[in-house]
Amino acid sequence: MAVAPGRLTIWTTYMHTVSPTEAAEKKFILRSQPKVASTLMVDVLDGGGTVISGTHFSLVGSEIHWSGFELDGTLAQGDRLRITYA
Repeated sequence: MAVAPGRLTIWTTYMHTVSPTEAAEKKFILRSQPKVASTLMVDVLDGGGTVISGTHFSLVGSEIHWSGFELDGTLAQGDRLRITYA
């Protein structure tokens, strides 16, 4: 994760449950846009482990999209995620 050395980094961590609408649209909006996109970590708590941006999903501004990525067909309504970013 690329975070500027010598600077205070404020991390955001929260839990998110995929809603029916998000599951159908294969995307959801983060609470805020990561200041350093490369710091985004998503853990699928219901047995999925840590997923990686660019492989399992994409980050576009403050939206996580998984249509056409490895999470497509895996992530579903009710799945619980731990979101962490700087």
